[in-house]
Amino acid sequence: MRLLFIYSIFVLFISLFPLEGPRFLGGIPWDKIIHFFIYFIFAIITYKTFFKSLHPYLYVFVYNFSFGLIVEIIQYFLPYRTFEFKDLFFNSLGILCGLIFLRYFNLSLEIK
Repeated sequence: MRLLFIYSIFVLFISLFPLEGPRFLGGIPWDKIIHFFIYFIFAIITYKTFFKSLHPYLYVFVYNFSFGLIVEIIQYFLPYRTFEFKDLFFNSLGILCGLIFLRYFNLSLEIK
């Protein structure tokens, strides 16, 4: 649970503070790729926390998607950030790919 809390704070921090960088890197929208990978990792960490629950995949998706949605809503009210549906899409894609990765490789992340 501690790792999930720390990672959630990390995601909140990088999502709410102004970060400058190139929008495109080699023609690729790097910020969308970052959204994907941040939420891919977020899904794995969240699964590690909830994998003993009755429906861990549902918990992971609901927690991560809700977190991303709340962050985007907060960004709407910040003058230096913007609400973007594309960000929600890439967050969701990262979550789903993280869950597929866990399911496909049948990873057991229980701490011994």
